[in-house]
Amino acid sequence: MAALVAPLVPVIDLVDKIVIRLAPGVLIFLADGIKLIMKEDIIPDAVDKPIFKIAPTIVLASAFGACAALPYSDAWYVGNFETGVLYIAAITSMEVLGILMAGWASNNKWALLGGMRSAARLFRTNCPSGWRS
Repeated sequence: MAALVAPLVPVIDLVDKIVIRLAPGVLIFLADGIKLIMKEDIIPDAVDKPIFKIAPTIVLASAFGACAALPYSDAWYVGNFETGVLYIAAITSMEVLGILMAGWASNNKWALLGGMRSAARLFRTNCPSGWRS
């Protein structure tokens, strides 16, 4: 991947010098995307590979799926849900399952405990204030 991006570096540098005067920080998103693409995907040997690979997909699908019920304007919306709040609550609760799946699939007790802690923090954050201890 680095060989594909290397020829673009001078072009990106030139665009950055031009854009930095007009709107500083605009190309940070581009830099973050390139950095994400160039990262190595390390999968340990002991993991349950199908579950380990699908867990981040479930987390992202639940985050983006909630956006389907949000109206962007009076005339433009993705889906016309009569039960929008109920749908958003249901689809965002799937995020907890993805985090727990990632911890479980890693076949590591510390990763499982970390996944359980993250899921508990998500649940506690989204609870009404009367439920908190």
